Amino acid sequence: MRVTLLMPSEQILQSINRQEQAILNDQTQISTGIQLTEPSSDPAAYTQDMAVTQSLQQTKTWQHVATSALSMAQSADQTLTQINQAANTAYTDALKILSPVGSAGFSALSETLTQLNESIGQLANTKVASVYVVGGAAGTAPWSGGTSTTVASAPAMQVQLGSHLVAAQNVDGGPAISAVMQAISKLAALTQAAQPGQSTWTNSVNSALKQLQSAQANLGGLQAEFGTNMQRLEAAQNILANASTSLTASQASLQDASIPAVVSQLSTQETVYRAVLQVSGRVLLPSLANYLSQIG
Repeated sequence: MRVTLLMPSEQILQSINRQEQAILNDQTQISTGIQLTEPSSDPAAYTQDMAVTQSLQQTKTWQHVATSALSMAQSADQTLTQINQAANTAYTDALKILSPVGSAGFSALSETLTQLNESIGQLANTKVASVYVVGGAAGTAPWSGGTSTTVASAPAMQVQLGSHLVAAQNVDGGPAISAVMQAISKLAALTQAAQPGQSTWTNSVNSALKQLQSAQANLGGLQAEFGTNMQRLEAAQNILANASTSLTASQASLQDASIPAVVSQLSTQETVYRAVLQVSGRVLLPSLANYLSQIG
């Protein structure tokens, strides 16, 4: 290998360029507070930072969905509670059917039961945004109103909260609510056409009361089951919140520059840079003079 007179000069110039780049990197870190200014600054840490950032973005997305789904689920649970309360009131009032209340009392009681049924139907139509909270994925009002006691049945709307975690944000209350409303409707009709003392009528009232009681139990069971789903949502929200905090801390540890350390490093780089410049002044000029003398 032939060593030319220019090789020492080229090496010195490369050293100067490296020092200038190092100083520039340190100055950038100080001004931005970020140590990973570009992939070349620390390739391994930069790759790790990209992976953490991607995980953090996905976690924040799931966290947002979990918060929204939990809010929806709380509304569904509250609606089910109100429907249960109305059903309990209807049952308590319906027990009066077998008491001697007179024709006016029967008429008023029938009206009360009808109004309670309409209230339950209106609750069945409760929406948050575009979602029926107790109607599952029903695209139309679960309860059609008027004298109808039909509540649509559609699967609950599922949300993805993780790679392997799915939960419901509302509830398919159609069958349970329909059963309650049908029993109350039957009791209202029997009250309107009261026939006190007749065994057939009394048997029909007792049968309707049992039907309502059974429907209430099913509705309570549905709410209890949905409560378990809400617990999953709450747990997922807490897990995702903790994961987001942890990933944010990891991201900061990878990205954030230690300003005191960088300032100290910059001071060292500048000292080395001045030393390189001093050396270059003694080497470059004689090398240039030798080169010019050879070609002259």
